[in-house]
Amino acid sequence: MELGFKIVLVVSKNDLNEIQNYINPENVVIVIGGKTRSESVKFGLKVVQTPYVYIHDAARPLITKKAILEIEKSLQFHDAVLLAERLTSSLKRVEHNELSSLKRDAYVLAQTPQAFLTEKIRYAYIRNEDTYEDDISLYQAFYPEEKVFVVYNEDPNLKVTYPIDFQYVKMHLEKEEPMRIGHSFDIHQLVDNRPLILGGIQIPYEKGLLGHSDADVLLHAIAEAMLGALSLGDLGTYYPDTNPQIKDINSMRILKEIHEMIRQKG
Repeated sequence: MELGFKIVLVVSKNDLNEIQNYINPENVVIVIGGKTRSESVKFGLKVVQTPYVYIHDAARPLITKKAILEIEKSLQFHDAVLLAERLTSSLKRVEHNELSSLKRDAYVLAQTPQAFLTEKIRYAYIRNEDTYEDDISLYQAFYPEEKVFVVYNEDPNLKVTYPIDFQYVKMHLEKEEPMRIGHSFDIHQLVDNRPLILGGIQIPYEKGLLGHSDADVLLHAIAEAMLGALSLGDLGTYYPDTNPQIKDINSMRILKEIHEMIRQKG
């Protein structure tokens, strides 16, 4: 699938062969990194051809589509955008064994991706000879008069730093989908000369349920509840009583087909 943009993946030479097994070369350009993060970013920027570029650390695997789209909107009006997290804990400074309190409202935690007009950040990296903590810091050093717009991120965007962080990321990525609930009921008239079938079992009785299928109200209610839980419509959508090909269809077959439909839709 053609994405309409390119991902430039900067990797260690030692990891190149393994990483190639997981990427689509149509959408991903692989660049061998340098000895430092700054050098690696500079190498990556050399092959970027789009007007704007997002620079992201792979150590933050939980970045959301929502955050990326918020950055994209901001790039329409700004040449540099910082994704940041508001501080919720008290902020302290310790220097020479002296503790002081800082006003947390004046500070944020910088995250990635950080986004830029490509030519500006590329120029800064080509000319840069110093060390900066992140891309925004470098940008501000080269363009001190320009405003960096801040997008506040309220979603998890953990930077994997400690071994326990891998467990957190795994739990987050493998978390169960929200529980879905469907409910339904079915009504069929009791009539003479029809078998009474409930739950796929024929019940010895003098009357049975009238219907285009075998009129198994129990299985019909279960099947329609399953459809409802996934917002897939009702049973009549798939098994209309105007279809002669499903006249007297066994409701166990209906239930199996609905189950397979749901399984295929994930």
